Amino acid sequence: MPSTSHYRFRFERSDEQINQAYSDPRYFERMAQAIGGLNVQVLEGRLDAQRMRTVMRMHLDPITPLPGFARKIINGAITITHTVEWNAADRSGSMEVIAAHIPYRATSRMRLESVADTTTDVVSDWTLSIRLPLVGSALERIADEEVRLRLQAECDACDQLMTGA
Repeated sequence: MPSTSHYRFRFERSDEQINQAYSDPRYFERMAQAIGGLNVQVLEGRLDAQRMRTVMRMHLDPITPLPGFARKIINGAITITHTVEWNAADRSGSMEVIAAHIPYRATSRMRLESVADTTTDVVSDWTLSIRLPLVGSALERIADEEVRLRLQAECDACDQLMTGA
């Protein structure tokens, strides 16, 4: 059974600045590299007046400590396909992460919430599914922590990326 999680991360940027960054496919490519993505390849990058879509493939080394049973399944870097869609008009979007060689899929709906003139929360609701008999739910708990740590890394890298943009 898939697991679900709710996250709220605070960015010290206005919602307009975050919306502008999230509307740029290059932001997500730079973010993928900033949070540890290796060999990041942009497979698709589209931008029109209100919508952005980017599809990337990359390798990620797990940052969550893996117990022995998980190391037998996840041995080193994981190849993922990461899709992001963003609607600038309603300041919301979605993400999908699919792993190669592991029956892993994570989806998210996200939105911006303005807290103050220069502070914005990015709120996301995630559903993770790892379809493996006996160990899938244990791996989902590990994957949930991995998602949380990657989102925190994104929050930490946001200022640097937006300043250097």
